[in-house]
Amino acid sequence: MSHSENFFPDSERVLYLQSPLSEVICQLRFPPILRVESQIPADFQDRVRAQFPLFEQQQGGGLDKLPKEVRSLIGAAVAQPVVYSFGSEDGASLLTLSRDSLALTSRNYRRWEDFRDLISQAISALVELYQPAHFTRVGLRYRNFVFPEKVGFAAGEWHKLLGPALRGELAADFGGAVVEEARRVLRLRSTGSDSEGILLQHGIANDQEFGEASYLIDVDVYTDRKVTTNEPLSILARFNYHAGRAFRWSISNELHEALGPQQHSHTPE
Repeated sequence: MSHSENFFPDSERVLYLQSPLSEVICQLRFPPILRVESQIPADFQDRVRAQFPLFEQQQGGGLDKLPKEVRSLIGAAVAQPVVYSFGSEDGASLLTLSRDSLALTSRNYRRWEDFRDLISQAISALVELYQPAHFTRVGLRYRNFVFPEKVGFAAGEWHKLLGPALRGELAADFGGAVVEEARRVLRLRSTGSDSEGILLQHGIANDQEFGEASYLIDVDVYTDRKVTTNEPLSILARFNYHAGRAFRWSISNELHEALGPQQHSHTPE
């Protein structure tokens, strides 16, 4: 896909006063670097410690959460990866490093520029200290949960939250019945040599974490082509641009206004 092509219609970049954004995840994958596992990443920690002072080492890829009997059957046969976690003081941001990936998760995302600065610092440390050959995947994911009653809509008015293309069966009349479950997945892939894609997942979310039903709009923009080590930031800036357009396309004008849009200029790099 040439950089002039877009998946969704153009839209003004805004910051929402009542942002439905729950978390933002950026992940970069690369060919395995065994030195990441064989040595404690002290130098890497020094580079990111000002923003991520909390450190934790995890091993087992989740195997430690399985019953003992299951671990005894599969533990010896499965390589147990080491994951190093670097957390912010407030616990809202987490940087993770493993032998084949670097990821940043933020639960207090405000502006792309702030998030970009954090992942830029981490990428620079990774490239300088470990020298990955290239990246095999670069992705940027935005997970939004919209609670109707918190933004002036009645409970269950799902279709009023959504843009025309997403309403589907939620706009139908089921004789007063309550729609308890509805989910959809849309995956788009560019036709050009850049091989970029968007995975849009949306639907009613009855998550115990929130205690009430919400509408999930989950936008994952990615490329799985070979990416050189000096490309990620420009790619991620473009992905941020696409994700914003995807979200605006997904919601109704009424929801857009209810979220309190504030103008914010930005041009993809």
